[in-house]
Parts: sequence; C-alpha cells; structure tokens
Amino acid sequence: MAVSMLRVPLDEVREYRGGFQDITEPMKPLMQVALDRGLIINTPLFEPTKPITRIEAYTLLMKGVCLVPQPLPNQNWTQAVYDIAHKNGITNITLSRFKPSQIITKKEAFVIVSKLADWADTTGGCRPQVCQ
Repeated sequence: MAVSMLRVPLDEVREYRGGFQDITEPMKPLMQVALDRGLIINTPLFEPTKPITRIEAYTLLMKGVCLVPQPLPNQNWTQAVYDIAHKNGITNITLSRFKPSQIITKKEAFVIVSKLADWADTTGGCRPQVCQ
C-alpha cells in the first residue's frame, strides 16, 4: 500500500538490486521502489508473511505520503511516529491506548491509509520522489 501511495511511474522502476532472499519475482519491482524511496531498508530477509505491528504500519504508510517523523533529541522513534500521526489527524487515540507493539489488523491498516489519503488531498500531498 505504501509503495502504491508513492505513485511512481513504471518506467522509473529500476531493476531489483536488493538483497532480500525471501521474495518472489512479482514482488521485486515493489521492493526496489520501497528501497529507493527509503520506505524500507535492505536486509537479508523481508519476511513478507510476518505480522506487522501498529507502529511499523504507521511508520511505513506515513512514509508513503512523505509524512516522515523526525525524532527530537532523546525522543524514541515510537513517540515521534505517534506525535506526528496524532498532530496530523491520522490517529485520535491517546498514547496510552495506542499499543504500538500490537499486531495491526487489516481494518486498521485500511483506516490509516484512508486517513493518510485524506491528509495528502487536504495538504496537497507531497513529492514522494524526494522524501527519504
């Protein structure tokens, strides 16, 4: 979903050069876009069937519209992600109820994507090719 939100033209997708050992051919172009745009980092395993936590989902999906949290000195990244999501209306729950380590449901992911699409429409979006 995050890669799709970037709206990268197919002719700009480079040949896969990542190091993931556990992805199949159809995923490779998407993985290369995600790597090129800084959505994910290159590691030996992508683990596509591993459940994703709420904080991981928020981080990845927010990066898809260039809503990238920048932690303040001495601030952990979970707090930075929550703060920017809350400030921009992507979540309205309190930090104590946010449960960042909980596995995200498909329904929650779609709600986040919907809110991020609204945010991008309202703010004019971003230029994904330059966000990293």
